[in-house]
Amino acid sequence: MTDIYRQCFDGKCVSVARLTQGRDTFLRVYDQKLYTTLFNNFYNHAQYPLETGVLIGKQTQNDKIVVISDVLPTRKGDLSNHLIFKEQTNAYYTDNPNAIAFDKLPHF
Repeated sequence: MTDIYRQCFDGKCVSVARLTQGRDTFLRVYDQKLYTTLFNNFYNHAQYPLETGVLIGKQTQNDKIVVISDVLPTRKGDLSNHLIFKEQTNAYYTDNPNAIAFDKLPHF
């Protein structure tokens, strides 16, 4: 089963997909609007284990969307033009008025 969450801020968009392959479930962050995960391996993305808390900044920083998480992701491709990754301990469980949890974003 695949869930896609998506949000745009200041004309920049981010998509977070919760993917399952075999027994493994993980999160992938894309620097674009994602409509399907049919060809998800062809797009640049950052990958997190499911148990990682991922927050998306509500405002852009240096014209880029900020992604905050407990650990830094494994990256495929160059995402530095649109995303900034920040590491913060207990990010998902910390009250952060400037960020929103990925699973609270609009779901598609």
